Amino acid sequence: MRCLPARLQYCPHVADFEGIRLTGEGRAFGCVLMLRASPVISRVVNLPQGAEVEVRSGVPAVVVRGVSATGHESVMVQGPELANRALDLLAMGGVATLALADVWSCHVAWWPASEATVVRIWSSAALTMKVQAAAVVRGPDGAVRSAGTGINPEWHASMRYLRMSEITDDLFDAFRNVYLALESLLNRLQPRTPGEREGPWLRRALTWVHETAGLETYLAAPADDPVQATYDELWTEVRNSVFHAKDPLRSFLPQDLARRAQVADAKDRYVRLYLDLAYRESGSRFPAGGVRISSYAARVAGDAMTSGCQIAFQADPSREDPPGGLSLDRLDITVLPADPALDPRGDSFSALIARTPVRDIPGSGVVGRVFMFTADGQPAFARSLDGRLDLAGFDVCELFLTFSVTGHQARKTLYAT
Repeated sequence: MRCLPARLQYCPHVADFEGIRLTGEGRAFGCVLMLRASPVISRVVNLPQGAEVEVRSGVPAVVVRGVSATGHESVMVQGPELANRALDLLAMGGVATLALADVWSCHVAWWPASEATVVRIWSSAALTMKVQAAAVVRGPDGAVRSAGTGINPEWHASMRYLRMSEITDDLFDAFRNVYLALESLLNRLQPRTPGEREGPWLRRALTWVHETAGLETYLAAPADDPVQATYDELWTEVRNSVFHAKDPLRSFLPQDLARRAQVADAKDRYVRLYLDLAYRESGSRFPAGGVRISSYAARVAGDAMTSGCQIAFQADPSREDPPGGLSLDRLDITVLPADPALDPRGDSFSALIARTPVRDIPGSGVVGRVFMFTADGQPAFARSLDGRLDLAGFDVCELFLTFSVTGHQARKTLYAT
């Protein structure tokens, strides 16, 4: 286990976020994760193997320290899970019911690396491309029909589940409601018989769907037996893992970051299956349009947007721009040259990184708000940490900004958790 540098262990002034210390006597790995709302209590939760999780009244963040990790990615695999376990304990103890915000939108992580302790301030943003178009609907006689002459579908209980999947801000909750919408509609189309077990009924219903419409387009990959492949994924792999908790090795815990991509992909394909079946059954058509762009096109657009940009920060975490607006010439803004970087989440992201020794940061070495300025000096991005991050005791500060360009989707695709 790598030890803390001596000056971090014994320095009377240590790094903190809004008064919550970031390092302790144990391992020098940890993170600050944002909460959806500020707690009204202050607590420290001690977890096994020396990890500590702290929340403080009025601070919209949770600090995880003493993580056993190897670097940024390792911290961000373990940190959110440790934070969630501590929040579970606080809730069960009747202390507070709190929830993490999207950890990849904004976080702070730190780790020792080759005789220097690095702190990384991570900010993420998405640019959504939207295309507007107008259409004229004509009847068989060529006459223009008004927008209100479309089909008015019959109500069905499955619609409630579909609507709830669009309202929730949690991905796993959205999948559960999509599955229930599909289950409800399939039971209307192929009713479950008395005494028929749920698994065999679902297989029978999926067989009917395949025979009448085909299941190939809803699979993640081609399969010799589309019915079996759909059943294995929808029922065995994802549905049972999200719905059940008896087997901890197979169950998907809420906010399990490692499972998000799998659940999101399945949710997207099976909501299409539900919507297609609903349209065939009753003419109900939930908006399905949108703009889809490839990961390569997203990366090209993101790289063009960030080319020549600079990263800056100030100590004040206020979300309001100062009088006179943002400018590279302001004395309270520190500007750093930025270099291209790689986002560990994939090629569809464009990232910039700026590095500086903490000792070279003017003033008090505090970061409260991060900016990006375009090549011609115009402000293009601002992110508040909603608090002051004191970098005392750290050696190197990294400001990491990452951007994704996505197409506007009529259906919900982005979730906070």
